[in-house]
Amino acid sequence: MNDVSGLKSPVKAVLLSLLLPGAGQSYIGAVAKSRVFYSAEAVAWVAYGGFKVWQHQKENEYKSWAVQHAGIDEAGKDDYFWQMMTYYDSRSAYEIYGRAGQPDRPSYPDVVGWDWQWDSETARAEYRELRNSAKGADRKATFTLGTMVLNRIVASLDAYRGAKLFNRKKAMGLASAKLRLKGTPFGENPNVMVILQRVF
Repeated sequence: MNDVSGLKSPVKAVLLSLLLPGAGQSYIGAVAKSRVFYSAEAVAWVAYGGFKVWQHQKENEYKSWAVQHAGIDEAGKDDYFWQMMTYYDSRSAYEIYGRAGQPDRPSYPDVVGWDWQWDSETARAEYRELRNSAKGADRKATFTLGTMVLNRIVASLDAYRGAKLFNRKKAMGLASAKLRLKGTPFGENPNVMVILQRVF
């Protein structure tokens, strides 16, 4: 029986591609496909990093804008607080209108650092734009993470299929044909037989 070593493990191919898309393809020798998955992964990471940098930059911008145009102290404020600043001109307006009939909403103290007052409607509109840009960058970063997950799923399925195909081709290559002659060409009943054997 021929040696069947050199076959690829479909499970290993899947695990490699789940860890790093393209690694399973490299394992089974599918170099061109591995480059495609490697490239997609690299582009996704660059995009993710870019979106997070953009988000961080815009967050700094809208907080600095609020300090300058609404007199707020940015220390210790949660995201909900920054969100409410897009809707209300001042802390007192939020307390009167924002919490009316909704006591579960947080109440902010009427002290320096928690009070805000936009100096113009234009300033508040600009703040909202900056904040929306930050949120948009965060959504894009999250979407990019989703594409990374999808890339791993596609790569692992392709690696599994590729490993199976590799093994099938390998098994067919291990098969060989053996031709031999058998007979007695001389004598009273001369005969010759051609025997073809396929060995696995």
